[in-house]
Amino acid sequence: MQAPVADSIDSETRYPPGANTKCDIIRHFWELPIRPEELASGEINFEPYFHNYTLECLSALQAGRKINVSTHRHITNIAQLLQVCCRQCIKEDLSSQLPRPLPANEEKNEDEILKSSINLASRLFAMVHFGDLPHEHSNQTRVPWTDGLLKDSVIKHFSKPPVLGDRVKLQKVFNARNLHQIAGIEIYWTSNLADHLRMMEDDKKVAIFHYDSFLEIHNKKDGLLFPKGFVEETRHTLALLLPSGPETRKWFRKQQASQNYKLDPKVIECGRLTADERQIENFMFWRDRLVILKQAFDEATPGNVSQWWWDRRNWVQWYTFWVAAIVLFLTIFFGLLQCIEGAIQAYKALVPTQ
Repeated sequence: MQAPVADSIDSETRYPPGANTKCDIIRHFWELPIRPEELASGEINFEPYFHNYTLECLSALQAGRKINVSTHRHITNIAQLLQVCCRQCIKEDLSSQLPRPLPANEEKNEDEILKSSINLASRLFAMVHFGDLPHEHSNQTRVPWTDGLLKDSVIKHFSKPPVLGDRVKLQKVFNARNLHQIAGIEIYWTSNLADHLRMMEDDKKVAIFHYDSFLEIHNKKDGLLFPKGFVEETRHTLALLLPSGPETRKWFRKQQASQNYKLDPKVIECGRLTADERQIENFMFWRDRLVILKQAFDEATPGNVSQWWWDRRNWVQWYTFWVAAIVLFLTIFFGLLQCIEGAIQAYKALVPTQ
């Protein structure tokens, strides 16, 4: 049975937020004025984001009382502090709001309660994972943030200079659909921006951050939380891997149908990059991961008939393979026919008809 929706910012986080609450959260998080009718019309699609928002809240609540964010207002209050206060100041502010005295079984866990509350609000606000939540076990990338402003830690993490060479060509064929169909690389759709383009599981899987609606907000507020130019470049990586067009839409619909969570449909509306825009030197924040991903793509060899069919990176090799395959098939087919014909003739010779 579907959980009830309590449409108030003071409603509990175990209930999915309604339209009014979603608008309040968006206003408090990113100062974006929005009305419920705009959400209903689909002009601004935040359904995938709030699907993830609800999952994160429910996951945190599974830890019992080791977290102090029971309502949506608690989360938005922390989010507003994240923009202007250091981590220690936020922690002290939350500590002053805890009921005193704390129950004996919670007093020793006060630090964990405060830390987990801040981590939950920060990952919902920035879509970057900070620290661990109680009872969470994952190999996702965590951005270190133990002191100072949230913005400073985010900028420091994403501003590391590239170290890999730039002798890489990003052709049109280099896209998510071909990564999946040709190279057999599984696409892992992530809600953690720190995992974007990260190769996993012995280079058999790559993470792609698909919340373009979230990126679009921050693109208008360049430098608010992320390094200048970071969001625009991230959207360029999406345009590179998910170029707008009918083939991408058809493949993406299959991806949507196969997932247990909602993918942001706007991720395939980032456009297409020109030949000049596809030059690797245009990428600074994501260059190393693009180089690693392109190397994995170039080194991948087809492992089944389907991958051989889709692998048209080298047209001469593709034609040669399929001509040879067709010739081999016809040779076997006609050889089999001759065997059958010979067997029939031998049978008739041994058993003449009356």
